[in-house]
Amino acid sequence: MKFNNLFFGGIVVIVLLILVYSFSSQQAGDSYVEEIKAYRKEKDELFANSKESPLDRKQKKVFEGLNYYPVDQAYRITADFETFPLQEAIKIQTNIGVSRVFKKHGKATFQLNNKTHELLILKSTDRLTSKILFIPFTDETSGRETYGAGRYLDAEMSGNNKIILDFNTAYNPYCAYNSTYECPLPPKENNLTVKIEAGEKIFKKTELD
Repeated sequence: MKFNNLFFGGIVVIVLLILVYSFSSQQAGDSYVEEIKAYRKEKDELFANSKESPLDRKQKKVFEGLNYYPVDQAYRITADFETFPLQEAIKIQTNIGVSRVFKKHGKATFQLNNKTHELLILKSTDRLTSKILFIPFTDETSGRETYGAGRYLDAEMSGNNKIILDFNTAYNPYCAYNSTYECPLPPKENNLTVKIEAGEKIFKKTELD
């Protein structure tokens, strides 16, 4: 079962792609949609060709790209951020029923569809990803239009107790593509009671048969 370095290495690769395009999108303004599309194209290329890809050799041969919602700037949200004074440990269950330890770093509060929502912001205890803000979550699309076990989001601090939650970059854990991977599941605090119709959708495994 693949977890530790392979799981965290995958997280690092995806985070780097997200950060490249999130920073440039701030500068580009009106080209935000093009920036996200460029990020998605680069991720598809990574999945199709990289040794870091979660896809096996057979999957790569027929891979035609990941499945996404259309880019919607309404889902790039600047949320209020509260850092927890004590970085308490939290055990997060994985898809194989064991637990992994993360740190409770803080809480993001935001408005969507005229309601207030909160997300617990985590940090890994692994040295490779100890500085990455990690947000596993589910929403009302989970199991219907998006991966049933939830998706991941990597956040960007915006200063002045603000944090950017760009759901257009929400992505599936590696176990959504390949069952040999072990992936953390969203904690109950991150079960959103709203549809997040942005980011990556269910992976079409039927195309790989």
